[in-house]
Amino acid sequence: MIYDSLKNGARYLYAAKDLEKVFEFLFTLTENTPPGRYEISENAYVILSEGMTKPRAEGRFEAHEVYADVQYMIRGCEYLDLCDGSALSVTDTSAGNDLCFFSEPAAYSSLLLEAGKFVLLYPGEAHKPLTAVDDCPAPVRKAVAKIRMK
Repeated sequence: MIYDSLKNGARYLYAAKDLEKVFEFLFTLTENTPPGRYEISENAYVILSEGMTKPRAEGRFEAHEVYADVQYMIRGCEYLDLCDGSALSVTDTSAGNDLCFFSEPAAYSSLLLEAGKFVLLYPGEAHKPLTAVDDCPAPVRKAVAKIRMK
């Protein structure tokens, strides 16, 4: 996992193929960019969305097997709960969507993802996105890039 400001993204270009293209695209996003899916390359795409955070109890830990996530907060903030997924019990999978859900772990860390910040999550790194700060749902505008790693 890597966490930093988007302005420092060039420091991490070694971390994944097509990461430079993803960062270049993220820099172009504005309030007027419509939500949707944007193809970046054969191995990468970005989903731009607007939605609401949710109370911690309503979220689920998830991980991916093939794709890394670059989660970039454009407006608003959320807690992103994180833990090692290797010891968790799988509760559900989404066939064809590279998505696996886990039972709630006994211990995890929380990262405050604020506007202008990104986190790069590698395959297997369990995370619970869109967790409301102080358990008070709030609107967010967020981009999630998917980069094929396998």
